[in-house]
Amino acid sequence: MGVIDYDAARLQQRVIDVANGALQFSILASGKTRAMADYLDETRFKRFIRGYDEVDPVSMAELQVIPWLMVERWWPSRCCDRGDGIVWTIGGYGFCK
Repeated sequence: MGVIDYDAARLQQRVIDVANGALQFSILASGKTRAMADYLDETRFKRFIRGYDEVDPVSMAELQVIPWLMVERWWPSRCCDRGDGIVWTIGGYGFCK
């Protein structure tokens, strides 16, 4: 089963969405929220990328940038949580520029 979450829908490079999906799919957390991830499960990450690649091939350039985009998406939850459930973030497009 899967869930489509349209609250983050934007016109942007697809690699940003692939990286975010890979991050969310791969997070393993013991805490209350997924933002407080203990680590990423490499097997789950690889399965997500392979599954995506079967439908729409992922280029080598995209594969190389995905880990950096995952960090860009993850780090605000670790260092910029305001304490009210809102986390400051930087858009992926601006980060890639």
